[in-house]
Amino acid sequence: METAQLLVMLVFLIYFSVSFVYSVLNFVSKEEINAIKQLKKENVKMELEIEQMALRHQLENFKMDND
Repeated sequence: METAQLLVMLVFLIYFSVSFVYSVLNFVSKEEINAIKQLKKENVKMELEIEQMALRHQLENFKMDND
């Protein structure tokens, strides 16, 4: 009887340990996904700024050529 109780307690301990580790890893992966999304947004903003600067430069050159 005591062996069965120890076995049940061991199974529950293993189950809860695995569940806890899984939840921690899942949380970390969600944080990493959010960080990657933020970096992608910043990258898009930088690309748009660079494109805007290039268009301004082209417009200035066009104005200078027509003057």
